[in-house]
Amino acid sequence: MNHLFGAVFYWSENRFGDIDPTFSMRLVIPGAVLFTLGFQVFFASFFISILNIKLKQGIMK
Repeated sequence: MNHLFGAVFYWSENRFGDIDPTFSMRLVIPGAVLFTLGFQVFFASFFISILNIKLKQGIMK
């Protein structure tokens, strides 16, 4: 998230005008990748934890 906020801060320093695309992409691309990886890890662990839930014996009867 720091990379994404850093890109917005960099843009605000330039009064929300034109910015250097090379520098801004060096901030945005790693930030987006890390955000997506964190999102995937969170939901994958949630899904795996659901698969590991043991059913009680009384429910099956």
